[in-house]
Amino acid sequence: MPASFGGIALEWRPRTSYHRTTRMNVLTAPTPDTCNPVGSTARAVDSPLRCDPPPAPLNSAKVSGCRFCGIAASRANFDRIILRTPHFLVVPSKGGFLPGWILIVPIHHVLSFAQLDRSLNAELDALTAAATRLLEARFVTPTAFEHGPSSVGTTLGCGIDHAHLHLVPLPKGTNMTRLAEAALGERFGTDPPSATKGYLRIREAGSDAWLSLEPRVAPPRQFFRQIIWEASGRPSESYDYDEAPCDSQVQATLTALVGQ
Repeated sequence: MPASFGGIALEWRPRTSYHRTTRMNVLTAPTPDTCNPVGSTARAVDSPLRCDPPPAPLNSAKVSGCRFCGIAASRANFDRIILRTPHFLVVPSKGGFLPGWILIVPIHHVLSFAQLDRSLNAELDALTAAATRLLEARFVTPTAFEHGPSSVGTTLGCGIDHAHLHLVPLPKGTNMTRLAEAALGERFGTDPPSATKGYLRIREAGSDAWLSLEPRVAPPRQFFRQIIWEASGRPSESYDYDEAPCDSQVQATLTALVGQ
């Protein structure tokens, strides 16, 4: 059933992925084939996307060595595409130790969402709304957060210097803002983040308000993962996605969201 988020029309239809031959429901546009998603995608959430303009090729604006720029060539489960819009992808999170942990990733290389071209904000908002509804239907309302670096090679980049927004169904009663403030000794505020300064950003489950912080001292690498891991009772061997890729939890996310 057609719907609209942020002025962007979305439509679902069955389509065979070129990555795999399994047939499933895929987020795609009603017309041109150039709008078809590239990878497995999620079931309908009474949502959907119109490819106007046509989608960016998955190999466009690539940066050598960037894992998200190379996602089209990956066959890893954590790089399977759940949803796609013309300029963004949704994939499971590598090391997502909580089932339902997904990422929204720009196709073009950009360091943070504060540096994203503003003309793409409506499309991003529409996809975030659709992904949130999908997680609500399968899990609970997710918390959203971002590590926003302003330069490469900092701990604020969370190990990958390519913008990505986390959507995570957290255990009931978890308040990310309080956990982060307690760990950092600083307070988050309502000022929008700067494209020229590193920042942390959170939107609590069920809230429309984004809170951000430009920390005085750079937090440790994978900061948000660390505090979620501790607050969730250390559900995996490590919070570090390189040490614990959490294949079983990633598979549980895919099973819940795309049916396999």
